[in-house]
Amino acid sequence: MKRRGFTIIEMLVTITIIGILVSLLLPAINMAREAARQTQCANNLRQMGTALIARAEQDKGRLCSGSFDWANDGAVTDIGWVADLVRDGLAPSEFRCASNPSQISVAYRDLIQMSVADASNEACAPRLGKDAVTQVDGTIAKNYALTITDNAYGPASTERMQVLTSDVYDRGFNTNYAASWFLVRSGVRLDDDGNLDPIKAACSSEMNSPNVTLGALTTKQIDSARVPGYTIPLLCDAKANDTLSENIGDRLAGELMTRTVVGGAITTSGLVTPSFAGGTAREGASGWWKVWNKETLQDYRGMFPLHRGICNVVMADGSVKQLFDENEDGFINNGFPRDSNFQSDTIEAGPLQLASTYTLTASGSD
Repeated sequence: MKRRGFTIIEMLVTITIIGILVSLLLPAINMAREAARQTQCANNLRQMGTALIARAEQDKGRLCSGSFDWANDGAVTDIGWVADLVRDGLAPSEFRCASNPSQISVAYRDLIQMSVADASNEACAPRLGKDAVTQVDGTIAKNYALTITDNAYGPASTERMQVLTSDVYDRGFNTNYAASWFLVRSGVRLDDDGNLDPIKAACSSEMNSPNVTLGALTTKQIDSARVPGYTIPLLCDAKANDTLSENIGDRLAGELMTRTVVGGAITTSGLVTPSFAGGTAREGASGWWKVWNKETLQDYRGMFPLHRGICNVVMADGSVKQLFDENEDGFINNGFPRDSNFQSDTIEAGPLQLASTYTLTASGSD
């Protein structure tokens, strides 16, 4: 008996059915892929958090030496949590979250654009970092900051970009996670009027500056905190707050850049750092104590729920939490009222999930 082949109609029907099946499977495949990425990103955070906690034993209890921030903290190849991990053999660039559309830190904005004069100015931060070292063969080893200042490599110059690529980017000094304000600043310095109290009057007095804060988080502060360690964030998935101006390595100009720090206390009404007129009393219904202790929360709007509404955060006890953006407004609401940022006043990360007080030592009598 002669066999009959497929007709064109039968072939088209078969192709259509296969197309329908593929279209049905794609969402499931994408969900599985994103679930795998979320797990990997959480594991990356856990490894870095564990490394920071472990290094505290070697650095007088400090989890890190500061933020990944050349202007405010100092030379990024010598100072900051990214440099700390690189020095300990863990390159943060290799632990970036693949799900984040940003794959480079906004710290590179200063590394590319800061003037030579500003880079040499150490009045407010050790921007030049460690001194040059004469090696065994007689050559001089310098960090990135010293190299560009000694040679006067201007902003975004070809020479500067070459050194930045070889001495910083290619050596793992990059991340797309943000440090929490608690990790790199730990607490605020307040004067008698309740205002931020700068160490140096001529330097920055903004909440995210080390000039008005207590320095990097320590194990002693964690142990004596009025909140559990599992609520104190260290690193988290982070939103972008700028774009890359130049090509560097495998990154292209125009790409998003993630912020370096998430947090810092702001008022729940005006979303600003508290400030008071001279002579404001500490006590009483109109005193500054009430504002700091009862009318502020940590500003976690930079946390990024990028994993289908979930933001991964590594905590001070080494655990990784998954904070869920229930109302899909792009923010993890830790207690703010509904406004132009938050679509509702639903609390998505309460005090047993995320420490939100202005300082870890805040209590009813502080």
